[in-house]
Amino acid sequence: MAVASTPGPDAEALARRGQVYAAVQAAQQQMAESPNDVENLELYVDLLLNVGMAVRAEDEFAQRLRAAPDRPDNHYLLGRALADVRHAREAYENALRLDPDHARSHMGVAAVYVALGQPAPALDAYRRAVTLDPQLTEAWLGQVRLHAQAGDQAKAAAVAAEGLAAVPNDPGLALAVATLIPERAATVLPKAVAQTPDDAPLLAAYAAQLLAAGDAERAEMAAKQALVIDPTHGEARRIAWIASDIAAQRLTPAQAVRAEAAAGKAKKLDQLVEEAPRSIVVRLLRAQDHRTQGDLEAAVVHLQEALKVDGAHPEANAAAGQALLQLGRPQQAAPLLSIAAAASPWDAALQVTWATAMQQAGQRSKALGVLAKLAKERPLNVVVQGAYAQALVDAGRAEEAYQAIRKAMQLLPDPRLAAAFIMVATEAGHHEEAAALLDTIADTTGNEAMRAKAQALRQR
Repeated sequence: MAVASTPGPDAEALARRGQVYAAVQAAQQQMAESPNDVENLELYVDLLLNVGMAVRAEDEFAQRLRAAPDRPDNHYLLGRALADVRHAREAYENALRLDPDHARSHMGVAAVYVALGQPAPALDAYRRAVTLDPQLTEAWLGQVRLHAQAGDQAKAAAVAAEGLAAVPNDPGLALAVATLIPERAATVLPKAVAQTPDDAPLLAAYAAQLLAAGDAERAEMAAKQALVIDPTHGEARRIAWIASDIAAQRLTPAQAVRAEAAAGKAKKLDQLVEEAPRSIVVRLLRAQDHRTQGDLEAAVVHLQEALKVDGAHPEANAAAGQALLQLGRPQQAAPLLSIAAAASPWDAALQVTWATAMQQAGQRSKALGVLAKLAKERPLNVVVQGAYAQALVDAGRAEEAYQAIRKAMQLLPDPRLAAAFIMVATEAGHHEEAAALLDTIADTTGNEAMRAKAQALRQR
Protein backbone atom coordinates (compact mmCIF):
# COMPACT_ATOMS: atom_id res chain seq x y z
CA MET A 1 0.00 0.00 0.00
CA ALA A 2 1.06 3.63 -0.53
CA VAL A 3 2.94 5.47 2.16
CA ALA A 4 1.18 8.82 2.54
CA SER A 5 1.53 11.97 4.57
CA THR A 6 0.42 15.54 4.17
CA PRO A 7 2.38 17.46 1.50
CA GLY A 8 4.53 20.31 2.71
CA PRO A 9 2.30 23.34 3.22
CA ASP A 10 5.02 25.62 1.90
CA ALA A 11 4.90 23.99 -1.53
CA GLU A 12 1.12 24.17 -1.65
CA ALA A 13 1.03 27.76 -0.44
CA LEU A 14 3.65 28.82 -2.98
CA ALA A 15 1.73 27.10 -5.77
CA ARG A 16 -1.50 28.87 -4.77
CA ARG A 17 0.29 32.21 -5.00
CA GLY A 18 1.60 31.46 -8.48
CA GLN A 19 5.21 31.00 -7.33
CA VAL A 20 5.51 27.72 -9.16
CA TYR A 21 9.28 27.55 -9.39
CA ALA A 22 9.59 28.07 -5.62
CA ALA A 23 6.83 25.49 -5.10
CA VAL A 24 8.79 22.95 -7.16
CA GLN A 25 11.86 23.61 -5.03
CA ALA A 26 9.86 23.22 -1.81
CA ALA A 27 8.41 19.92 -3.03
CA GLN A 28 11.91 18.76 -3.92
CA GLN A 29 13.10 19.57 -0.41
CA GLN A 30 10.22 17.55 1.02
CA MET A 31 11.20 14.70 -1.32
CA ALA A 32 14.72 14.75 0.09
CA GLU A 33 13.37 14.58 3.63
CA SER A 34 10.61 12.03 2.94
CA PRO A 35 11.37 10.25 -0.34
CA ASN A 36 8.33 7.95 -0.12
CA ASP A 37 5.75 10.63 0.74
CA VAL A 38 3.40 9.81 -2.10
CA GLU A 39 1.15 12.86 -1.64
CA ASN A 40 4.10 15.20 -1.93
CA LEU A 41 5.32 13.25 -4.95
CA GLU A 42 1.88 13.64 -6.54
CA LEU A 43 2.07 17.39 -5.92
CA TYR A 44 5.53 17.51 -7.48
CA VAL A 45 4.31 15.67 -10.59
CA ASP A 46 1.33 17.99 -10.92
CA LEU A 47 3.49 21.10 -10.55
CA LEU A 48 5.84 19.95 -13.30
CA LEU A 49 2.94 19.15 -15.63
CA ASN A 50 1.24 22.47 -14.93
CA VAL A 51 4.30 24.45 -16.04
CA GLY A 52 4.88 22.39 -19.19
CA MET A 53 7.70 20.21 -17.85
CA ALA A 54 6.11 16.91 -18.83
CA VAL A 55 9.36 15.53 -20.23
CA ARG A 56 11.19 16.28 -16.99
CA ALA A 57 8.42 14.67 -14.95
CA GLU A 58 8.48 11.56 -17.11
CA ASP A 59 12.28 11.30 -16.97
CA GLU A 60 12.51 11.72 -13.20
CA PHE A 61 9.81 9.20 -12.39
CA ALA A 62 11.01 6.72 -14.98
CA GLN A 63 14.39 6.89 -13.25
CA ARG A 64 12.70 6.42 -9.89
CA LEU A 65 10.92 3.34 -11.23
CA ARG A 66 14.14 1.85 -12.60
CA ALA A 67 15.72 2.23 -9.16
CA ALA A 68 12.85 0.38 -7.43
CA PRO A 69 10.62 -1.48 -9.94
CA ASP A 70 9.07 -3.61 -7.20
CA ARG A 71 7.25 -0.62 -5.62
CA PRO A 72 3.68 -0.11 -6.89
CA ASP A 73 3.87 3.58 -5.95
CA ASN A 74 6.64 4.11 -8.48
CA HIS A 75 4.59 2.64 -11.34
CA TYR A 76 1.63 4.77 -10.24
CA LEU A 77 3.65 7.99 -10.08
CA LEU A 78 5.12 7.38 -13.54
CA GLY A 79 1.59 6.88 -14.83
CA ARG A 80 0.56 10.21 -13.32
CA ALA A 81 3.51 11.88 -15.03
CA LEU A 82 2.80 10.44 -18.49
CA ALA A 83 0.85 12.59 -20.94
CA ASP A 84 -0.06 9.68 -23.22
CA VAL A 85 -3.09 8.00 -21.63
CA ARG A 86 -2.23 4.62 -23.16
CA HIS A 87 1.19 4.58 -21.54
CA ALA A 88 -0.27 5.97 -18.31
CA ARG A 89 -2.79 3.14 -18.21
CA GLU A 90 -0.01 0.62 -18.74
CA ALA A 91 1.88 2.06 -15.78
CA TYR A 92 -1.18 1.89 -13.54
CA GLU A 93 -1.86 -1.68 -14.60
CA ASN A 94 1.73 -2.61 -13.84
CA ALA A 95 1.23 -1.24 -10.33
CA LEU A 96 -1.94 -3.30 -9.97
CA ARG A 97 -0.14 -6.46 -11.03
CA LEU A 98 2.19 -5.93 -8.11
CA ASP A 99 -0.64 -4.96 -5.75
CA PRO A 100 -4.24 -5.49 -6.96
CA ASP A 101 -5.43 -3.37 -4.03
CA HIS A 102 -3.27 -0.33 -4.82
CA ALA A 103 -6.00 2.28 -4.42
CA ARG A 104 -4.22 5.15 -6.11
CA SER A 105 -3.64 3.12 -9.25
CA HIS A 106 -7.37 2.36 -9.46
CA MET A 107 -7.84 6.13 -9.21
CA GLY A 108 -5.31 6.58 -12.00
CA VAL A 109 -7.14 4.07 -14.19
CA ALA A 110 -10.32 6.06 -13.55
CA ALA A 111 -8.59 9.23 -14.75
CA VAL A 112 -7.56 7.40 -17.93
CA TYR A 113 -11.16 6.38 -18.58
CA VAL A 114 -12.24 10.00 -18.02
CA ALA A 115 -9.67 11.16 -20.59
CA LEU A 116 -10.98 8.55 -23.02
CA GLY A 117 -14.58 9.73 -22.53
CA GLN A 118 -15.73 6.53 -20.82
CA PRO A 119 -17.57 7.61 -17.65
CA ALA A 120 -19.07 4.24 -16.67
CA PRO A 121 -15.78 2.35 -16.16
CA ALA A 122 -14.29 5.52 -14.69
CA LEU A 123 -16.97 5.52 -12.00
CA ASP A 124 -16.32 1.85 -11.29
CA ALA A 125 -12.60 2.51 -10.88
CA TYR A 126 -13.15 5.53 -8.64
CA ARG A 127 -15.52 3.49 -6.46
CA ARG A 128 -12.94 0.72 -6.23
CA ALA A 129 -10.33 3.29 -5.15
CA VAL A 130 -12.41 4.71 -2.29
CA THR A 131 -13.46 1.23 -1.20
CA LEU A 132 -9.79 0.40 -0.75
CA ASP A 133 -8.81 3.80 0.67
CA PRO A 134 -11.74 5.99 1.81
CA GLN A 135 -9.30 8.87 2.39
CA LEU A 136 -8.70 9.42 -1.35
CA THR A 137 -10.56 12.69 -1.79
CA GLU A 138 -9.47 12.92 -5.44
CA ALA A 139 -11.43 9.72 -6.13
CA TRP A 140 -14.51 10.96 -4.25
CA LEU A 141 -14.45 14.25 -6.14
CA GLY A 142 -13.90 12.39 -9.43
CA GLN A 143 -17.17 10.56 -8.87
CA VAL A 144 -18.95 13.80 -7.93
CA ARG A 145 -17.80 15.46 -11.17
CA LEU A 146 -18.85 12.53 -13.34
CA HIS A 147 -22.34 12.38 -11.83
CA ALA A 148 -22.72 16.16 -12.16
CA GLN A 149 -21.56 16.06 -15.79
CA ALA A 150 -24.16 13.38 -16.46
CA GLY A 151 -26.83 15.66 -15.05
CA ASP A 152 -27.47 13.50 -11.99
CA GLN A 153 -27.22 16.18 -9.33
CA ALA A 154 -28.90 14.01 -6.71
CA LYS A 155 -26.32 11.26 -7.10
CA ALA A 156 -23.48 13.81 -7.15
CA ALA A 157 -24.79 15.27 -3.89
CA ALA A 158 -25.14 11.84 -2.29
CA VAL A 159 -21.57 10.87 -3.19
CA ALA A 160 -20.24 14.22 -1.96
CA ALA A 161 -22.01 13.68 1.35
CA GLU A 162 -20.67 10.13 1.59
CA GLY A 163 -17.17 11.37 0.85
CA LEU A 164 -17.39 14.12 3.47
CA ALA A 165 -18.52 11.57 6.02
CA ALA A 166 -15.42 9.50 5.19
CA VAL A 167 -13.03 12.48 5.12
CA PRO A 168 -14.72 15.08 7.34
CA ASN A 169 -11.75 17.46 7.30
CA ASP A 170 -11.45 17.74 3.52
CA PRO A 171 -12.24 21.24 2.22
CA GLY A 172 -12.96 20.09 -1.34
CA LEU A 173 -15.65 17.68 -0.24
CA ALA A 174 -17.12 20.24 2.16
CA LEU A 175 -17.32 22.71 -0.71
CA ALA A 176 -18.96 20.09 -2.95
CA VAL A 177 -21.59 19.36 -0.29
CA ALA A 178 -22.27 23.06 0.29
CA THR A 179 -22.64 23.63 -3.46
CA LEU A 180 -24.77 20.58 -4.24
CA ILE A 181 -26.86 20.66 -1.06
CA PRO A 182 -27.39 24.40 -0.45
CA GLU A 183 -29.49 23.83 2.65
CA ARG A 184 -26.41 22.34 4.33
CA ALA A 185 -24.10 25.24 3.42
CA ALA A 186 -24.79 27.28 6.55
CA THR A 187 -23.79 24.30 8.69
CA VAL A 188 -21.04 22.73 6.62
CA LEU A 189 -19.07 25.82 5.62
CA PRO A 190 -18.39 27.39 9.06
CA LYS A 191 -17.26 24.02 10.38
CA ALA A 192 -15.06 23.38 7.36
CA VAL A 193 -13.49 26.85 7.59
CA ALA A 194 -12.73 26.28 11.26
CA GLN A 195 -11.02 22.98 10.38
CA THR A 196 -9.18 24.30 7.32
CA PRO A 197 -8.80 28.08 7.65
CA ASP A 198 -6.23 28.34 4.85
CA ASP A 199 -8.31 27.05 1.92
CA ALA A 200 -9.20 29.93 -0.42
CA PRO A 201 -12.09 28.31 -2.37
CA LEU A 202 -13.69 27.26 0.89
CA LEU A 203 -13.37 30.75 2.37
CA ALA A 204 -14.79 32.29 -0.81
CA ALA A 205 -17.81 29.97 -0.63
CA TYR A 206 -18.24 30.87 3.05
CA ALA A 207 -18.06 34.56 2.16
CA ALA A 208 -20.75 34.07 -0.48
CA GLN A 209 -22.94 32.28 2.05
CA LEU A 210 -22.49 35.09 4.56
CA LEU A 211 -23.27 37.71 1.93
CA ALA A 212 -26.45 35.87 0.90
CA ALA A 213 -27.42 35.75 4.59
CA GLY A 214 -27.07 39.54 4.81
CA ASP A 215 -23.85 39.66 6.83
CA ALA A 216 -21.77 41.92 4.56
CA GLU A 217 -19.10 42.76 7.13
CA ARG A 218 -18.22 39.14 7.90
CA ALA A 219 -18.51 38.28 4.20
CA GLU A 220 -15.92 40.94 3.38
CA MET A 221 -13.61 39.61 6.10
CA ALA A 222 -13.89 36.03 4.84
CA ALA A 223 -13.34 37.08 1.23
CA LYS A 224 -10.26 39.14 2.15
CA GLN A 225 -8.92 36.21 4.15
CA ALA A 226 -9.29 34.06 1.03
CA LEU A 227 -7.39 36.67 -0.97
CA VAL A 228 -4.51 36.65 1.50
CA ILE A 229 -4.17 32.93 0.80
CA ASP A 230 -4.83 33.09 -2.94
CA PRO A 231 -4.71 36.63 -4.34
CA THR A 232 -5.77 35.33 -7.76
CA HIS A 233 -9.15 34.01 -6.58
CA GLY A 234 -11.63 35.92 -8.73
CA GLU A 235 -14.77 34.93 -6.83
CA ALA A 236 -13.30 36.04 -3.50
CA ARG A 237 -12.30 39.35 -5.05
CA ARG A 238 -15.80 39.88 -6.46
CA ILE A 239 -17.45 39.14 -3.12
CA ALA A 240 -15.02 41.41 -1.27
CA TRP A 241 -15.90 44.36 -3.51
CA ILE A 242 -19.65 43.82 -3.24
CA ALA A 243 -19.53 43.25 0.50
CA SER A 244 -17.38 46.35 0.97
CA ASP A 245 -19.88 48.51 -0.92
CA ILE A 246 -22.81 47.09 1.06
CA ALA A 247 -21.03 47.43 4.42
CA ALA A 248 -20.18 51.06 3.60
CA GLN A 249 -23.80 51.68 2.54
CA ARG A 250 -22.77 52.61 -0.99
CA LEU A 251 -24.94 49.80 -2.33
CA THR A 252 -27.94 47.89 -1.05
CA PRO A 253 -28.12 44.09 -1.23
CA ALA A 254 -30.94 44.37 -3.76
CA GLN A 255 -28.90 46.73 -5.93
CA ALA A 256 -25.95 44.33 -5.73
CA VAL A 257 -28.11 41.54 -7.15
CA ARG A 258 -29.33 43.85 -9.92
CA ALA A 259 -25.79 45.00 -10.67
CA GLU A 260 -24.56 41.47 -11.34
CA ALA A 261 -27.56 40.77 -13.53
CA ALA A 262 -26.97 44.05 -15.39
CA ALA A 263 -23.38 43.29 -16.42
CA GLY A 264 -23.05 44.17 -20.10
CA LYS A 265 -26.41 45.98 -20.19
CA ALA A 266 -25.69 49.68 -20.58
CA LYS A 267 -29.14 51.13 -19.75
CA LYS A 268 -29.54 49.12 -16.56
CA LEU A 269 -26.02 49.98 -15.47
CA ASP A 270 -26.64 53.68 -16.14
CA GLN A 271 -29.75 53.48 -13.94
CA LEU A 272 -27.70 51.88 -11.16
CA VAL A 273 -25.03 54.57 -11.49
CA GLU A 274 -27.75 57.16 -10.85
CA GLU A 275 -29.11 55.22 -7.87
CA ALA A 276 -25.72 54.35 -6.35
CA PRO A 277 -23.19 56.88 -7.69
CA ARG A 278 -20.59 56.04 -4.99
CA SER A 279 -20.68 52.29 -5.57
CA ILE A 280 -17.28 51.11 -6.76
CA VAL A 281 -18.75 47.83 -8.02
CA VAL A 282 -21.27 49.62 -10.24
CA ARG A 283 -18.60 52.01 -11.57
CA LEU A 284 -16.29 49.09 -12.38
CA LEU A 285 -19.07 47.24 -14.20
CA ARG A 286 -20.03 50.35 -16.20
CA ALA A 287 -16.38 51.03 -17.06
CA GLN A 288 -15.91 47.45 -18.20
CA ASP A 289 -18.96 47.77 -20.44
CA HIS A 290 -17.52 50.95 -21.99
CA ARG A 291 -14.17 49.21 -22.55
CA THR A 292 -15.92 46.29 -24.22
CA GLN A 293 -17.59 48.78 -26.56
CA GLY A 294 -14.25 50.44 -27.26
CA ASP A 295 -15.06 53.71 -25.48
CA LEU A 296 -11.98 54.02 -23.27
CA GLU A 297 -12.52 57.70 -22.46
CA ALA A 298 -15.96 56.97 -20.97
CA ALA A 299 -14.48 54.04 -19.04
CA VAL A 300 -11.83 56.32 -17.52
CA VAL A 301 -14.51 58.76 -16.34
CA HIS A 302 -16.27 56.04 -14.32
CA LEU A 303 -12.98 54.69 -12.98
CA GLN A 304 -11.94 58.15 -11.84
CA GLU A 305 -15.25 58.45 -9.99
CA ALA A 306 -14.53 55.13 -8.28
CA LEU A 307 -11.08 56.40 -7.26
CA LYS A 308 -12.66 59.46 -5.67
CA VAL A 309 -14.38 57.03 -3.30
CA ASP A 310 -11.32 54.85 -2.71
CA GLY A 311 -8.07 56.10 -4.20
CA ALA A 312 -6.25 52.90 -3.26
CA HIS A 313 -8.73 50.47 -4.83
CA PRO A 314 -6.51 47.97 -6.71
CA GLU A 315 -8.93 47.08 -9.48
CA ALA A 316 -9.99 50.68 -10.18
CA ASN A 317 -6.35 51.78 -10.35
CA ALA A 318 -5.40 48.85 -12.58
CA ALA A 319 -8.33 49.33 -14.95
CA ALA A 320 -7.83 53.09 -15.16
CA GLY A 321 -4.09 52.72 -15.73
CA GLN A 322 -4.57 50.13 -18.45
CA ALA A 323 -7.19 52.27 -20.21
CA LEU A 324 -4.99 55.36 -20.08
CA LEU A 325 -2.03 53.38 -21.40
CA GLN A 326 -4.17 52.21 -24.32
CA LEU A 327 -5.15 55.82 -24.91
CA GLY A 328 -1.47 56.74 -25.24
CA ARG A 329 -1.23 58.60 -21.93
CA PRO A 330 1.53 56.68 -20.10
CA GLN A 331 2.44 59.61 -17.82
CA GLN A 332 -1.07 59.44 -16.31
CA ALA A 333 -1.19 55.63 -16.42
CA ALA A 334 2.09 54.91 -14.63
CA PRO A 335 1.17 56.32 -11.15
CA LEU A 336 -2.15 54.44 -11.14
CA LEU A 337 -0.51 51.22 -12.24
CA SER A 338 2.13 51.72 -9.55
CA ILE A 339 -0.59 51.71 -6.87
CA ALA A 340 -2.26 48.66 -8.41
CA ALA A 341 1.04 46.79 -8.76
CA ALA A 342 2.01 47.48 -5.16
CA ALA A 343 -1.33 46.05 -4.01
CA SER A 344 -1.01 42.98 -6.24
CA PRO A 345 2.64 41.85 -6.27
CA TRP A 346 1.45 38.36 -7.27
CA ASP A 347 0.06 39.66 -10.59
CA ALA A 348 3.01 39.32 -12.97
CA ALA A 349 1.04 40.59 -15.97
CA LEU A 350 0.12 43.77 -14.09
CA GLN A 351 3.75 44.31 -13.09
CA VAL A 352 4.76 44.03 -16.76
CA THR A 353 2.04 46.52 -17.74
CA TRP A 354 3.31 48.95 -15.10
CA ALA A 355 6.85 48.58 -16.44
CA THR A 356 5.55 49.18 -19.97
CA ALA A 357 3.86 52.40 -18.85
CA MET A 358 7.05 53.58 -17.19
CA GLN A 359 9.09 52.78 -20.31
CA GLN A 360 6.69 54.78 -22.47
CA ALA A 361 6.74 57.61 -19.95
CA GLY A 362 10.53 57.80 -20.21
CA GLN A 363 11.29 56.06 -16.91
CA ARG A 364 13.33 53.31 -18.57
CA SER A 365 15.79 52.72 -15.77
CA LYS A 366 13.04 52.26 -13.17
CA ALA A 367 11.08 49.98 -15.54
CA LEU A 368 14.15 47.84 -16.14
CA GLY A 369 14.67 47.52 -12.38
CA VAL A 370 11.09 46.31 -11.91
CA LEU A 371 11.45 43.76 -14.72
CA ALA A 372 14.83 42.53 -13.44
CA LYS A 373 13.36 41.84 -10.00
CA LEU A 374 10.30 40.21 -11.52
CA ALA A 375 12.39 38.02 -13.83
CA LYS A 376 14.37 36.76 -10.85
CA GLU A 377 11.19 35.97 -8.90
CA ARG A 378 9.33 34.38 -11.85
CA PRO A 379 11.89 32.32 -13.79
CA LEU A 380 9.12 30.16 -15.33
CA ASN A 381 6.92 33.03 -16.51
CA VAL A 382 7.35 33.33 -20.28
CA VAL A 383 5.82 36.81 -20.57
CA VAL A 384 8.03 38.17 -17.80
CA GLN A 385 11.21 36.69 -19.23
CA GLY A 386 10.39 38.00 -22.70
CA ALA A 387 9.59 41.49 -21.42
CA TYR A 388 12.82 41.62 -19.41
CA ALA A 389 14.92 40.53 -22.38
CA GLN A 390 13.26 43.11 -24.63
CA ALA A 391 13.90 45.85 -22.06
CA LEU A 392 17.56 44.87 -21.91
CA VAL A 393 17.83 44.99 -25.71
CA ASP A 394 16.13 48.39 -25.77
CA ALA A 395 18.69 49.58 -23.21
CA GLY A 396 21.54 48.46 -25.48
CA ARG A 397 22.39 45.46 -23.29
CA ALA A 398 21.88 42.68 -25.82
CA GLU A 399 24.50 40.38 -24.29
CA GLU A 400 22.73 40.45 -20.91
CA ALA A 401 19.44 39.83 -22.67
CA TYR A 402 20.95 36.84 -24.45
CA GLN A 403 22.23 35.34 -21.19
CA ALA A 404 18.88 35.91 -19.45
CA ILE A 405 16.83 34.23 -22.20
CA ARG A 406 19.37 31.43 -22.50
CA LYS A 407 18.95 30.65 -18.80
CA ALA A 408 15.15 30.85 -19.07
CA MET A 409 15.15 28.49 -22.06
CA GLN A 410 17.07 25.88 -20.10
CA LEU A 411 14.46 26.00 -17.34
CA LEU A 412 11.41 26.18 -19.60
CA PRO A 413 11.76 25.29 -23.31
CA ASP A 414 8.74 27.24 -24.54
CA PRO A 415 8.22 28.16 -28.23
CA ARG A 416 7.45 31.76 -27.24
CA LEU A 417 10.81 32.01 -25.54
CA ALA A 418 12.42 30.49 -28.61
CA ALA A 419 11.12 33.37 -30.73
CA ALA A 420 12.53 35.89 -28.25
CA PHE A 421 15.75 33.90 -28.08
CA ILE A 422 16.32 34.16 -31.82
CA MET A 423 15.77 37.91 -31.73
CA VAL A 424 18.12 38.40 -28.80
CA ALA A 425 20.78 36.03 -30.15
CA THR A 426 20.78 37.94 -33.43
CA GLU A 427 21.24 41.23 -31.57
CA ALA A 428 24.06 39.77 -29.47
CA GLY A 429 25.77 38.00 -32.40
CA HIS A 430 25.47 34.45 -30.99
CA HIS A 431 23.92 32.74 -34.01
CA GLU A 432 25.68 29.36 -33.96
CA GLU A 433 25.81 29.01 -30.18
CA ALA A 434 22.11 29.81 -29.93
CA ALA A 435 21.25 27.34 -32.70
CA ALA A 436 23.24 24.62 -30.94
CA LEU A 437 21.39 25.27 -27.68
CA LEU A 438 18.04 25.08 -29.45
CA ASP A 439 19.09 21.75 -30.99
CA THR A 440 20.03 20.43 -27.55
CA ILE A 441 16.68 21.44 -26.09
CA ALA A 442 14.90 19.84 -29.07
CA ASP A 443 16.81 16.60 -28.46
CA THR A 444 15.96 16.64 -24.75
CA THR A 445 12.29 17.57 -25.02
CA GLY A 446 11.31 16.21 -28.41
CA ASN A 447 10.06 19.69 -29.33
CA GLU A 448 10.63 19.90 -33.10
CA ALA A 449 9.61 23.57 -33.10
CA MET A 450 12.91 24.26 -31.34
CA ARG A 451 14.85 22.47 -34.09
CA ALA A 452 13.07 24.54 -36.72
CA LYS A 453 14.00 27.70 -34.81
CA ALA A 454 17.64 26.55 -34.77
CA GLN A 455 17.61 26.02 -38.51
CA ALA A 456 16.09 29.46 -39.06
CA LEU A 457 18.77 31.02 -36.87
CA ARG A 458 21.59 29.37 -38.87
CA GLN A 459 20.14 30.74 -42.10
CA ARG A 460 20.34 34.36 -40.93
